Amino acid sequence: MMRIFNKSNVIKHVGDVSLNIGANVVKEEQWAKVKSHPVVKGWLDMGTVEVEEGDLSDINEIKPISKAVEVIESTFDEKQLLEWKEQADRKGVKEAIDKQIEYLNEEGEGDE
Repeated sequence: MMRIFNKSNVIKHVGDVSLNIGANVVKEEQWAKVKSHPVVKGWLDMGTVEVEEGDLSDINEIKPISKAVEVIESTFDEKQLLEWKEQADRKGVKEAIDKQIEYLNEEGEGDE
């Protein structure tokens, strides 16, 4: 699996790969098919897309803390955030998770 970070403010799509804003997990085979596409090369060259090996199941594997916080701040799945909170062993990561959950709950209150 590949962790792919879409740092832009739009969803990106090439071939059968769609990258939501923030962190994404893409199968290595899918990424291999599109990584040489000129558009993808442009994203990589501009730095709007970053690629790492691994998935998003363990927030402790994402280093440095600033990158983990960036992933957390772009995550809108409360269930995922709660899973990460249980496993997080870095204070800054735990604080970022709490802040993002609080943000999601505040946003939800306006919908009532």
